[in-house]
Amino acid sequence: PEFALAWYRLAFIESWDWDTGPPFTDYTEKAVAFSHRLSERDRMRVEWLNAWRDLDQSVRILEELLRRYPDDAEGWAALGQQYYLFDHFRGRLKEDSLGNAEACMDRGFSLDPGFFDNIFTLRGVALGRGDFEKARRLTDLYYGEEKPPLFWRALMALADGTDEDRDLVLEELGKAPLPVVTAVAGKYLELREGGFAEAKA
Repeated sequence: PEFALAWYRLAFIESWDWDTGPPFTDYTEKAVAFSHRLSERDRMRVEWLNAWRDLDQSVRILEELLRRYPDDAEGWAALGQQYYLFDHFRGRLKEDSLGNAEACMDRGFSLDPGFFDNIFTLRGVALGRGDFEKARRLTDLYYGEEKPPLFWRALMALADGTDEDRDLVLEELGKAPLPVVTAVAGKYLELREGGFAEAKA
């Protein structure tokens, strides 16, 4: 069974970057091939990840997993991510999806405060909802003494920073590779359209 879980973990890590290219599909296929050796809970984890891009199906699987195992922090984190993705893949972030995502991620966080995906996704949800204090707190928890990447620092500065914060990141962005600048601009516009600016006000 450890082989199936190892492949599942590798595929799950790929999903954090929302990357469903060859590594993700290869790892998932191998996890599925060995999943008959797993417990019911772990089989359901493999099933939801295999259905990752089918948001409706993956949510159904995760909801059933959590009905049977309500203490599964990883399941709550995954369900929160799927709610978040519902509108992300449609180019918008609606309040109901963000609210559902945040509730699930908070539940997972309460069960396992150190679980990577809870922190990683929840800070993005908090930013999308305009809860900058929570986004900043989770960023500090996630990175510790390490300096967050420019992408995240730029989003936080543009969303809720001082004039000095914005000037500093804009100066950094002026020297950054074009893909980084494009990613920041695209995400910031997406978040504004999703209403985080109104939440701040």
